[in-house]
Amino acid sequence: MLFWIILSVAVLATILWFTVEHGIVVAAVCWVIVGFMLFVIVSSNVSSNAYVARNLRRYDMICYQLENNLYDNDNDLGKKELYNQVQSWNEDLAYYQAVQYDFWIGIFTPDVFEQFSFIELERQ
Repeated sequence: MLFWIILSVAVLATILWFTVEHGIVVAAVCWVIVGFMLFVIVSSNVSSNAYVARNLRRYDMICYQLENNLYDNDNDLGKKELYNQVQSWNEDLAYYQAVQYDFWIGIFTPDVFEQFSFIELERQ
């Protein structure tokens, strides 16, 4: 919605730029902002397949480490780091799943986050 509001203001300022004082400045600033927003939209959607592939590997590696108890030893070295990775994964996923459907800024995030799932830790 934010993108469409700025675009509407830019179009309106362009139409009115001769009749309103400083209309050309407002129009120029709005078009620069629209251009930047379009760049962000395109760059985030163009690289979405690579983002998905990278995060599928990240998810697989974290799950592999958890399932195989790689850090289940006498001193539990590395277990804290693994749990931090799980926490980071779950927090990032929750954030991006919420942002992709956000009314105001959802256009800037590709709709690819529903295919990922959260990593559950076993309760001991």
